[in-house]
Amino acid sequence: LTLLVRGEGDKWTVSADTSGAPLYQRGYRQEVGRAPLRETLAAGILRLAGYAGDVPLVDVMCGSGTFLVEGAWQSQHRAPGLSRAFAFESFPSFDKEAWARRRAEAEARMLPAPRVPIRGYDINAGALGTARRNAKRAGLTLTLERHDLRTLKAPPGAPGLVVANPPYGKRVGEEEDLPGLYRALGATLRGAFRDWRKALIVPEDAKLVAELGLEGARQLPVQNGGLRCLLVLAGP
Repeated sequence: LTLLVRGEGDKWTVSADTSGAPLYQRGYRQEVGRAPLRETLAAGILRLAGYAGDVPLVDVMCGSGTFLVEGAWQSQHRAPGLSRAFAFESFPSFDKEAWARRRAEAEARMLPAPRVPIRGYDINAGALGTARRNAKRAGLTLTLERHDLRTLKAPPGAPGLVVANPPYGKRVGEEEDLPGLYRALGATLRGAFRDWRKALIVPEDAKLVAELGLEGARQLPVQNGGLRCLLVLAGP
């Protein structure tokens, strides 16, 4: 049994580790890109964007496919911990029969496939290969295409949610190239995806956010790998 003690000022918290491996480790993402987004953060962003798995999902810079897998699982009503074990399963008070019932209930709720189209685009062929293999480990077959963001068109059919985790200039991409990239991203979102809702995680940089040109967008503070970022939410 692992006990954790955390102190902040004169306040102390003692807790037991019931998870073991961190909760973001779902089991499918054995390969990552150069600036990976944790699974739990991707799932949380989708929830904050109001995504319920009932409208199409597009990631215009999909990288290793984390947004896509998490969105597909939400659309399938799949519990994210089905394929992993937890530390509490070794506790003396653990009820194996009760846990087996809960897992069986979760499996019964799961649909065989997402209810809506899930698509990802990236200009990097290697990233698409990583996304495809991660999706396969997650039990999914996703629509993944190599495409330049600047000429990307929205897929046919009803609009849904478009997401993106563009470079920050910290780990991927050169800082001087970012304004042009963000202008191009904003132009595509305001043009081809004008009828779609948008959710972008971007660095806490007012100039880069302004380059997107998404008037009236909400901004929520979030952290990504210790970096202070903003979740930009926009759309009809």
